[in-house]
Amino acid sequence: MHEDGTESQMVSEKIRRRAFMDTIKKIGDILAHDEKPFRHLLDALILRLPFDVGEFYRFRIRIQDYFIRFRQSSLTIALWHNPNYCCSDYVFITSYLKENDVYIDVGANIGTTLIPAAKSVKGGTAIGVEPHPKIFKYLKENVSLNNLEDSVELHNCALGNEPGYREFSGNRVDDTTNRVMLSGKGIRVPVRLLDDIGERYSKIDLVKIDVEGYEQFVIEGGVKTLKKSECIYFEASERQYGWFQYSMKDLLNTLVEMGFHLFIEKEPRTLEPIDSEYKSCGDVINVLAIRNIETFIRRTGWRIYNDSAAFI
Repeated sequence: MHEDGTESQMVSEKIRRRAFMDTIKKIGDILAHDEKPFRHLLDALILRLPFDVGEFYRFRIRIQDYFIRFRQSSLTIALWHNPNYCCSDYVFITSYLKENDVYIDVGANIGTTLIPAAKSVKGGTAIGVEPHPKIFKYLKENVSLNNLEDSVELHNCALGNEPGYREFSGNRVDDTTNRVMLSGKGIRVPVRLLDDIGERYSKIDLVKIDVEGYEQFVIEGGVKTLKKSECIYFEASERQYGWFQYSMKDLLNTLVEMGFHLFIEKEPRTLEPIDSEYKSCGDVINVLAIRNIETFIRRTGWRIYNDSAAFI
């Protein structure tokens, strides 16, 4: 017993030393290669603190034409480091949405897409869905900070293909990657259907979905809502879809069968058509599923390549 205990202690000590050396190496890499190494190290420290620095230093960060509160979240820290971090999302959403529109944001996080959407749909409705309790608290706080409570509807839940409860991961160091878990113990969150949220609207102008690979299940639970939606803006990742045993082709086929045309952004404000056989060269891409191409062009002023590589 004593020998086994000593051996176990030695193994634990080796693991601790290895983890310590890995940390030192990471710090060294940051100091050697990062343009703002000390800011980067401070970011990492803030995310690992056992308390939320934002509770004591209550300042706000200006992002485009809105504000977010400084909080202990990965996205907040990224925006503090670089206020243009979510610029492409902001450009699309504010180009597309108009007054009196209805917008649904599935995976709203701290509000970097929901808030500019709510400002754009004056007289309409912006709906935000965020399952993580802590991030939802920050989302609600940021909506209030921008005086948008009257035009925003918030739901603290996950969306899926059947109602109930699921385990949700609780990664604090990179909380932008938290997702529904297939196994293991996490944070227990309620699950609703997208159709429950969208049922009272006769037309939805834009649905944004960013749920770390769970997109197919959100769509399966929102068929009625998506059939009356003009456009879907979503993250696509073959790797993330693989976590849930389906492929990008499966998801893209589903949307094509629902009557959508598929596009990716080729260059700023210019879209390129793709089909269900499309394979992403990178890890994550933004895909647009558009019901009526002419309506989209009139709304946004964006350009679209046709099959002969000419502009429409």
